[in-house]
Amino acid sequence: MKVFLIAATILFLPSMLSLRTKTVDQEQRSNQKVLTVEDFVKGQIDRGSGRESLTLMIQINQRLPPYKFHLIPDLTVSDSPGSDNPSHHVGWIEISVGESISTLQKIDVRTKSGGSSFTKSFQAEDVNFDGFLDIAVLYDFGAKWSILNYWLFDKRTGRFITSPLTQELKRISHSQMELDNNTKEIRFTHYVGVCPQNESYKILNGHLVLMEKEERICTMKGQKVFVKKRINGRMKLMKIRFIKNE
Repeated sequence: MKVFLIAATILFLPSMLSLRTKTVDQEQRSNQKVLTVEDFVKGQIDRGSGRESLTLMIQINQRLPPYKFHLIPDLTVSDSPGSDNPSHHVGWIEISVGESISTLQKIDVRTKSGGSSFTKSFQAEDVNFDGFLDIAVLYDFGAKWSILNYWLFDKRTGRFITSPLTQELKRISHSQMELDNNTKEIRFTHYVGVCPQNESYKILNGHLVLMEKEERICTMKGQKVFVKKRINGRMKLMKIRFIKNE
């Protein structure tokens, strides 16, 4: 009888361990803070060293269960930064929904930046103003600029996709990016030397459309500002002003 009990225990031990592992994993996820867009704006997320896996639970939309993002850096990838690097694989994003233990989607992340920037730069924001958070990582950067690589949330499939809009966003370098939820505009600031240049875009038919542009020429005395706006489908010079240096 003792031999039978020992054998039975050994036989069912893997199943018991598997069940316990799933239970612990579910408990950890239920205890993990669910992040919102405000958490990313405030920049108070603990991202670790950038060379270790990172798991984030994010509320993509109030009508959906939280999404789990498991960021897995590829430790074989060089961590050397610089925009001279070609686009290369730096890791994976494994995505699941709610308490599910199955992976809904796995994204192969390719950037021009170092490996640790993958988890350090990961963010979620509603870049196309559809009410659902999209995700992004740093794609390339320089001393005064950066470029982000986006994946948009697709309401039909519940997955994150690339599109003509994400390709257009990946071609815009900026030192600052602002999403205006009131006007549904994306504003970019970049520098030519020490002189800031500003551009405002709307998303029309899934594409970025330039709506307003401020071109500045900086001198020792101040800045000469040329303001252009889109009128009847064309950019027109609306006014020129001069801002004196204080």
